[in-house]
Amino acid sequence: MSYDLSAIVVKYLHRQRNGIYNPAPIAHFFCSRSPAEPERSDAREILRSLLKQVSLIEGERTIRLPSVEAYQVRRAEASRTGEKPAPLTVEECVELICEIGRGTPLTIVIDALDECSPQQRGIIIEALKEIRRQCRDIVKIFVSSRHETNIAAQFEGGEIFEITPTVTEEDISQFIRAEVHFFMNKWSKMHEEPISLLQRLEEEIIDKLVAGAQGMFLWVSLQLESISDTDRIKDVESIRQTITSFPPTLNKSYEVIYKRIQGLGKGPRTVALESLRWLLCAKRKLSVSEFLAAVSKSHMGSTSVSAGSIIDYCCNLIVIDHVADTFRFAHITVREFLESLCDNSILEADSTIAQRCLGTYLWGEFSEDGLLEYATQYWPAHVEQLSGSYQRLEIQKLIIEFLTEEEHFEDWIECLDERPVERGNKWSSALERKLEACLASPPSALFTVCCFGLSEVLEYPEVIEAIDVNQTNRHGTSGVYLASRWGYTQVVRKLLQLGADVNGPGYQYGSPLQAASFGGHKDIVKILLDRGVTAPPTEQGEYSSPLQAALASGHDDIAGILIESGPHLATQNQFTDALETASFKGSTEIVEQLLAGKAGSFTSDTRPDPLQVALFGGKARQAKRLLQSCTDVNEEKGYFILTLADVLASRCGRPR
Repeated sequence: MSYDLSAIVVKYLHRQRNGIYNPAPIAHFFCSRSPAEPERSDAREILRSLLKQVSLIEGERTIRLPSVEAYQVRRAEASRTGEKPAPLTVEECVELICEIGRGTPLTIVIDALDECSPQQRGIIIEALKEIRRQCRDIVKIFVSSRHETNIAAQFEGGEIFEITPTVTEEDISQFIRAEVHFFMNKWSKMHEEPISLLQRLEEEIIDKLVAGAQGMFLWVSLQLESISDTDRIKDVESIRQTITSFPPTLNKSYEVIYKRIQGLGKGPRTVALESLRWLLCAKRKLSVSEFLAAVSKSHMGSTSVSAGSIIDYCCNLIVIDHVADTFRFAHITVREFLESLCDNSILEADSTIAQRCLGTYLWGEFSEDGLLEYATQYWPAHVEQLSGSYQRLEIQKLIIEFLTEEEHFEDWIECLDERPVERGNKWSSALERKLEACLASPPSALFTVCCFGLSEVLEYPEVIEAIDVNQTNRHGTSGVYLASRWGYTQVVRKLLQLGADVNGPGYQYGSPLQAASFGGHKDIVKILLDRGVTAPPTEQGEYSSPLQAALASGHDDIAGILIESGPHLATQNQFTDALETASFKGSTEIVEQLLAGKAGSFTSDTRPDPLQVALFGGKARQAKRLLQSCTDVNEEKGYFILTLADVLASRCGRPR
């Protein structure tokens, strides 16, 4: 309903400005909660999209000056590192929208705000409040959402219109009468019944739908679909039986439809259930042709499936978005219903998709598979998603076949390496970093196992025989490092049992111990320490020591383990880096241990003040304890060269 309402608002606004020279910008965004389109519920991407729309001057193919200047600054910064310009933050987007909005009337429309998580929703609402604060009435904002009290409370300063069944009663009644009349016209052309009988039946259907609608157009559409099902509805009596048992709610309607899907013949049922699974768990939006390829192929062979058949088999729970060239759920409530099912046919969605993606390489000529691009990029992510489940065990044979038989794995590596990836995007997400790390010469399943946690395959002799546990990938990174980096404890343990070097080299963090310390993987840190890991005098990663890496990422518990059980710091530089990081992070206990020589005998030119450290780190209990021994609040000391009075004032938000 909110999508239709917002679409009407946007169309109305565009009609109002027809014929106006240089019309005021209208920016709109339709939110959606879907793993295939995470950007549609991400506050950063939503605000970037709004900024992009208000930056364009319609009809002139030019961009407004504030956005041009911001891009030029970004491009100059990026040219120094050879990277693409960094994307704008939420704060930067808001500031630019405000700068444009202070001189140009704007209208912002956001639909289905409720489909964003509470955290992302909060960021968007605060951004809109700031835009209104800075731009006043120059910027108009329209937000639609299902009714949620906490959302409505955030807009108390504006006008709130709640669309209730009473408000929509006339509209929905007109909709019902038009749709039922259309249905009866079709019925009368195929059946020979008296006109008086059909007229009475039409009124009966209208009365039942009006009584049960409760303001829900979608509920009405689902019931109309149920009486249009020619496989079940054969005569007037079957229509009457159906309308007397209409499910009372949207959720009950979905239950009836889902049961109907499960009662289909094997072929249609399989296509319908797999279609629902793909929409539930796909990692990106599939084109219509990709979607058809996904549901038409199995280990039994390929079948011909049309887009119309999918919609028919799914009883209109799925629709085609022709503009975006993709399939979608008919409404967010369809996703919510399917996610709530305790039903293996849906809960196994990731397993179904993982099998289908592996099947691209196992079930025939992979180069002719319309799902090749998706399967190449995402099969490991779907297998990884199944970690610890019985579904993972069920596809184990398929994974081993893929990794060890014929040249399936090599084919995948070749396709992976040849993918067109924009410069800089190889490191844009955890998945892309993992896929890049899988590439090695010669190709080896070792790195895929380590990046995606496939520990169980290391129990198979044919896999162990095919890998060198100390091989490095094209970036000079070892398997132990990768498993430590991504937190796969069982993989680390098994590789070390197979003779892997506990100090194997790494790329970003230099060593397995530093990678595990930064990632907060306590069990892996302990395993590496038990295996006698050493800390070289000069770390090759982002931090000078594992201790600094743990402190930088806020893992004081791991820092404590490293001080107690790990190799001591080797150089004065490592000590200084660790001490400064602990101080600026407010890790008072670590600061005290470092100063006491627990990690090596070093001295500091500037001695941190533990009380200052605790106050800057927001450690109230520690600060209270240390405050009892403070004798002079006006003494300047510590890294911050401030008096205690200054620190207290800054923590309380007062000027010095």
